Amino acid sequence: MYQRKTVDEYELQGDYGNGWEYILTEETASAARKRKKEYAENEGIPLRIVKKRVKREAR
Repeated sequence: MYQRKTVDEYELQGDYGNGWEYILTEETASAARKRKKEYAENEGIPLRIVKKRVKREAR
């Protein structure tokens, strides 16, 4: 049976005026959207979510 060698992570990035900067990483898209909404309410800066694929750790 096939087992994926990667796992998806969702990175929240914000633009503070010097280009896109890393803010945080979430495991699910829904959690990332929730954090984006919270940051948008409090920070008021452009935000984006970037999907990343990360290698699974060896077991």
